Amino acid sequence: MTNKNPPPVPKTGLIELDIIDLAYGGKGVAKVDNFVVFVSNAVPGDRVRANITKRHKNHAEAETVEVLKASPDRVVA
Repeated sequence: MTNKNPPPVPKTGLIELDIIDLAYGGKGVAKVDNFVVFVSNAVPGDRVRANITKRHKNHAEAETVEVLKASPDRVVA
């Protein structure tokens, strides 16, 4: 029997993430020790403070609360 430690992503709450990719549907993708987090309103190159809204077995979903460092690819709408 193996004991698997849960990923270092909380079930809810704030976390700082570096967005590394863009997923289908326009959400930013971040990884924390190979655990994927899909972040709304984030683009690759951003560093964001995000609120975890849902946590699943293999991934989590989050919403951007604050952009700490904006990507050079960001443009004003």
